[in-house]
Amino acid sequence: MLTEIEEENGRPYFLWDDQLTWHQLRHILNMPNHPQFAYYLGKTLREANYGDVWRLVSLQTVLSHFKEASPFLGRQRNFWLFLIHNWKQLNLIS
Repeated sequence: MLTEIEEENGRPYFLWDDQLTWHQLRHILNMPNHPQFAYYLGKTLREANYGDVWRLVSLQTVLSHFKEASPFLGRQRNFWLFLIHNWKQLNLIS
């Protein structure tokens, strides 16, 4: 049985106000030059379960495009800033 995240034509649970499918979301998140990339990256970081974030985007994508996505992070912005700051302090990322 497929989990919800594996059902390509299903709607992501965290995009309750949007009509995108998992397939469409992955397509956008794999194209940093897509006009809605920053919005959907931010929304994914803001609304998706932490573990699901990494099933959709890489750490490199998050780090490379954090500034662009930041305006869309809402209340989760400080959470991600905290993680990134501490990962750097622990030399887990540069």
